[in-house]
Amino acid sequence: MRATPPPRLDILQASKAAVAVLFRRGPSKYVEVIRWDMRRDEFERGHWFKGRIYVARSDLSPDGELLVYFALKKNPETIRSDYTYAWTAVSRPLSPT
Repeated sequence: MRATPPPRLDILQASKAAVAVLFRRGPSKYVEVIRWDMRRDEFERGHWFKGRIYVARSDLSPDGELLVYFALKKNPETIRSDYTYAWTAVSRPLSPT
């Protein structure tokens, strides 16, 4: 029986705020986005994305409020559609509480 590989973690840190975004990749082709409030050392789990988020092509705004990311979701359905299977998006990594 093969052991399940551990999840891979990547991090983007805001340059002017105590906020970071963690990308938890695994199992397989899933990515979870997690907001980390480093001042209170609290984690706020976000959504799971079935596809790939390229952290090297992503960034977090200096205040940690906006996340720009490059995503890829390649499957037969996305290839046949009028839309592309790769895109760049801007989102809020979760609102501070």
